[in-house]
Amino acid sequence: MKRLSARIAAVVGLCLIVSGCGYYHYNHGPVLEDPSIEYIDDRPPLPRREAKPAQPVSNSVWIDGYWTYAGTQFQWVPGYWDSRPLARYWVNHRWVHTNSGWYMRPGRWSDIPPADYRTNS
Repeated sequence: MKRLSARIAAVVGLCLIVSGCGYYHYNHGPVLEDPSIEYIDDRPPLPRREAKPAQPVSNSVWIDGYWTYAGTQFQWVPGYWDSRPLARYWVNHRWVHTNSGWYMRPGRWSDIPPADYRTNS
């Protein structure tokens, strides 16, 4: 039974490899990035260190400030306290670098704690 399961897994894996992970658009190769994302060439500045004001209520979460790109320059958006929705975790805004340039991945509330989750806000 183990040998059969291993063979099935190998065949499925081979099919996935042979079929490819991306899809092709015309003759320009695989399209792996979202065309709605706006990319920029400039590397974003390092995040600023901000002093956190006192936590207003016990279930509030500090949302770190971040750099946004507005037309031709970066602008700092300061951090703030926000109420935590029940059983949700804040995932910070972050800049991602790809072959197409830099883009902002907006912060969001998630059901799954991020890898850098800290229990104390």
